Amino acid sequence: MTKIKICGLSQREDIQIVNKLLPEFIGFVFAPSKRCVSVARARNLHSLLSPSIKTVGVFVEPSTEEVLALYSAGIIHAAQLHGSIPAEQIKILQNKGITVIHATNNPQSVKKSPANYIMFDSAKPGSGKRADWDKISHLQRPFIIAGGLTANNVAQAITKFQPDIVDVSSGVETDGKKDPQKIKSFIRSVRNAK
Repeated sequence: MTKIKICGLSQREDIQIVNKLLPEFIGFVFAPSKRCVSVARARNLHSLLSPSIKTVGVFVEPSTEEVLALYSAGIIHAAQLHGSIPAEQIKILQNKGITVIHATNNPQSVKKSPANYIMFDSAKPGSGKRADWDKISHLQRPFIIAGGLTANNVAQAITKFQPDIVDVSSGVETDGKKDPQKIKSFIRSVRNAK
């Protein structure tokens, strides 16, 4: 069954919503973004989170030390890396126990990435613009679809591509804030998808 990641959580209310609906993953953004959270804020939000939900840190070309510090502090379980990410860095993080997601808008460019998951995202992550589904080819490895997903199109993405995980941020927001009804509808659409 396709798992769910709700990304870009930044408020206590966001945590309360996901604690009721229990997606498998949530994302804290540490890259420059309107959804960016400080380490202190992420630590506080994580302390309120249901232990059954895994946390993913979202980064753009971070240092290895930055990711390891958040993992060692128990704030993140996995790292979603955007940008040019050397294979050696991915392997170092994995050797420390971190699940690594390598995000791209061009699946062919990272086919040989040692990451645990490849994420297909739009050219502007977090923008709500849909990823170019024509670039997605079925890979014989775990992958994630992100970019412009909503409750209205996520079932189609699941049926067409059978991703391991679907990732949403702006697709469950209203006026830049996480919307409980949209999150509920998105999760229902995923769990009802065939």
